[in-house]
Amino acid sequence: ALNRMGVGAGATDLIESAAGDRGAPAADIGLEATRLDEYQWSSGLADFKYRDGLATMVTNTLVAEVGGQVVLNSAVEGIDYSGDTIGVRCTNGITHFGHHVILTVPITMLKKRRISFTPALPGTKLEAIDRIGMGPGMKIFFKFRTKFFDEILAGGNLCPYYYEASYGKATSELVYVAFVMGDKAAHLSSLGNGAIPALLGELDGIYGGAASANYIGGFIQDWSKEPFVEGAYSYAAVGMRPTDRQTVSAPVANKLFFAGEATNTNGHSQTVHGAMETGQREVQRVLGNGAPSLRPPGFATPRVVAPSEPPHRPSDAQLYEHAVAVETGSAALTGFELEVRGVPAGIVLANASGHLLGGAVTDDRRRIDGYTVRYSAPVPVWASAAVRLQYFVGGGGDLPAFTPRFTVREIDSSPGSLQSSLEIGEISNSQFAVRSAVTPGARHRLQSSADLRRWVDVFSFVAAGHWWEWVTEGAAGAGERFYRLLTP
Repeated sequence: ALNRMGVGAGATDLIESAAGDRGAPAADIGLEATRLDEYQWSSGLADFKYRDGLATMVTNTLVAEVGGQVVLNSAVEGIDYSGDTIGVRCTNGITHFGHHVILTVPITMLKKRRISFTPALPGTKLEAIDRIGMGPGMKIFFKFRTKFFDEILAGGNLCPYYYEASYGKATSELVYVAFVMGDKAAHLSSLGNGAIPALLGELDGIYGGAASANYIGGFIQDWSKEPFVEGAYSYAAVGMRPTDRQTVSAPVANKLFFAGEATNTNGHSQTVHGAMETGQREVQRVLGNGAPSLRPPGFATPRVVAPSEPPHRPSDAQLYEHAVAVETGSAALTGFELEVRGVPAGIVLANASGHLLGGAVTDDRRRIDGYTVRYSAPVPVWASAAVRLQYFVGGGGDLPAFTPRFTVREIDSSPGSLQSSLEIGEISNSQFAVRSAVTPGARHRLQSSADLRRWVDVFSFVAAGHWWEWVTEGAAGAGERFYRLLTP
């Protein structure tokens, strides 16, 4: 088509540069929906920069207002809005309750169904979500000694668009950015750290070797590799309908509300201010919804919600399991200790859903029928922490019927002293594993205890990745065994 229009092959990189700004290769962009976005755009043609950076703006305004109400390290995996109260379940075992939920996740998380919904989202909304595009995107930052480059450079082969990021900023440093989307971003992402020398080579070809001669350092921001983003920003894909953003932004049952740049219906998708507009829009919807305000539960001390069914054994597992929930009332927990009593002889509580596990102790003597689970992470007001209990039957027989008894009490947990993700799991009669999320490059120390008072070093190690596992001999629930992982 371009050849019939008289556009030569040499113009391809310039065309891809313009398409990249829209978020995808030119072949993937739908013209009808893009035309509507352009028609509705009302923010002018100039770029607006914060001299001290967007992070400063967010910290000084939004974060300052919400204060300590932001809960970190809590990835949402499921939302149940089937009842009057909505439950937001996180991967750390905590479920938060409320009357309204505003979802601001990137459209990729909805496209990939990373969050389950009960009941399922309407089919028309899911279809609209699937038609909105969002592909890979990267920014590669270069710090140079002298300015040899143009403020804006368009038409590169590896990267169609470069710009000077330090221009207009409160800094004397010279920072140049390669901004790349779509297929070219996917290619550079596959190179890993090799993307930096590859782009330096392209800049050297344009500026006669000046890039490598003046190079100080670089940094790669690859949004496609961010686990809770997996892309850059939304775009009007081929086949997308002009009404799809409106459909995605529509509330569900006056309980679920959707914000984020992909839901902007004013032509300001793909932008920070467009995302902020949608956040304000949804807050106004919630405030005008007329639903009752959040009421704290009528109990002040934590309580245990016992399992609704006896332990069962999944078809692919050797352990029997069920779950209990520790609920907070009007006061948050800094941590808690859950005591499990009434476990018959010959039955081992082998795993406690990522929590510290060992024998309960009174007067330095282990209770034959009891275990204690220590949860070292905080549980906020009006929330619950799920504890999945797994039992092992000695000799491999069937689990006899029994009714465990549960007691919960608060503990003072020093932040950072215990890894709340520490998990002890049975592998066989003679082996168990200790697993935990760790900090790459940091030294960690594993300790064990028989009474939660005297701790003994097992060994120390420097983490090579984000996850660590230690397999050793013995039964995980036998005797008095607690573990903790100390970090700097």
